[in-house]
Amino acid sequence: MTRISVIAACLLASTRLVASPAPLPLATTLSDALRRQILADTHERGWRKVSVDITPLPMAEDDAARHCKTPVIRIPPSDNLLRRSAVLQCTQSASPYTVTLWARVKVSAQAVSLASDVAAGTPLTPADLAGSDTTLATLATETVMRNEDAVGFASRHRLKQGQILLKRMLDQPYTVARGNQVTVVIKEEGVEIALEGTALDNGRTGDWIRVANPKTRKQLRARVNADGTASPAPTMPDQG
Repeated sequence: MTRISVIAACLLASTRLVASPAPLPLATTLSDALRRQILADTHERGWRKVSVDITPLPMAEDDAARHCKTPVIRIPPSDNLLRRSAVLQCTQSASPYTVTLWARVKVSAQAVSLASDVAAGTPLTPADLAGSDTTLATLATETVMRNEDAVGFASRHRLKQGQILLKRMLDQPYTVARGNQVTVVIKEEGVEIALEGTALDNGRTGDWIRVANPKTRKQLRARVNADGTASPAPTMPDQG
């Protein structure tokens, strides 16, 4: 072999080494895009330790679509975490076309669970909470996924250690508890008067409760305010 032949062979080998890789199968490209979108959606909701498995359903592999120079991939919005689609559009060709991939989806993440038993009506604290992995069927899940969505809420029923929390298990804590002292704020014509009374009912912000004057034993109806005070029901004007 001549020197020129050797050099030519080396150049040919180098050319082969830097050749462009074959395009990825459409199913792989669209599955990766779908996975990224689901991870972004769950991250936006504050979910922790998210795992996404995508199983593409059979689709026709279009060789032209694999070589589309400027593909546009779109993930149709959906809360569904069991079956989703991804769409590839190629518009620069003489005959624009669209390819749709359908896939089975399995999403797991860490949900909020209980570190110990909790009695009914107990406001939850960070020490009461733990984390447990669970599989989710929808982004609009009833499962409590963030600690901040549980801390301060009261359990409607007795809950057991290890139990994963659902939103329907929790209720806003009472702003005013029956038997506690509550300040009734009366505002009339620019004058504000504060009276101390005893709450005869449990009440959350916006609820109407009965408040008793401890000295006269008289009762009045008052609406609970967010700051724990109460405002009396407006009196009806005289009709005379």
